[in-house]
Amino acid sequence: MTRKTTRELERLWLVGNWKMWPDTAARARRDAQRFASANFPRVSHLSFAVAPPYPFLGLVRAVLPRRWVLAAQDPGDPDPEGEETGRVSFAMLRSAGVRLVIVGHSEVRARGTPDALIARQVSGALGGGCEVVLCVGETERDGAHDRFAFVRKQVLTAVSSVRPNALPLLRVAYEPVWAIGSRARATPEPSDVHEMALWIKKVLAERYGARAALATPVLYGGSVHPENARAFARDGGIHGFLVGRASRDPKEFAAIAEALISGVADRAAFTH
Repeated sequence: MTRKTTRELERLWLVGNWKMWPDTAARARRDAQRFASANFPRVSHLSFAVAPPYPFLGLVRAVLPRRWVLAAQDPGDPDPEGEETGRVSFAMLRSAGVRLVIVGHSEVRARGTPDALIARQVSGALGGGCEVVLCVGETERDGAHDRFAFVRKQVLTAVSSVRPNALPLLRVAYEPVWAIGSRARATPEPSDVHEMALWIKKVLAERYGARAALATPVLYGGSVHPENARAFARDGGIHGFLVGRASRDPKEFAAIAEALISGVADRAAFTH
């Protein structure tokens, strides 16, 4: 068995969604400094991204090392420009240093954001030079396999205007709503996540072909922490995590990064 070169290693992503934390500029600066000085693994095939609240994007960008990708939590409506009170354009985000946007997060969908707007956000972000993490996932845990049809519709609607040459800028995060946050009702098994990751790639293959679909990273988001991350990385068929609460603690986030690297290495060793 030959050892893979750096170029051949799977590209991994670890994305932190800070949501509405921290609540002041002083705390945002302090937290960014804690992340900048923390002991995160330095491997070329793992990309780190963090999505702070909008008012602190520039502050966090100024503090974090350049190898960190700055992300935005939700891009809003990409169509309006000019005299539109309270709107944010992709040009503004790019000028603030944003490279990645999180689209279709379950909390955003729960506020009533329609699928058609999410589709415009995806195509607008990709057309505006940003990379995208598209969140999809069923609301309820079901035994009748309705979740597959539900996720299929979410994926196909979201990418309906995405051209094949833009697909390499897309990552899909599977986040079952029932497994997210402090009120999570359960946690899926890694085999459940693997099954859905394969399904997402199968759905993408319907539109873009098998080769492009297989190259699209699928992340997992749903109460990820250092204790379960390695198993999800090893057995979940994923290429990274979208992390909420645990991403606000640099020690926990670094531990998840280590678990991701180890889990994917375990998977590669088993495969080969």
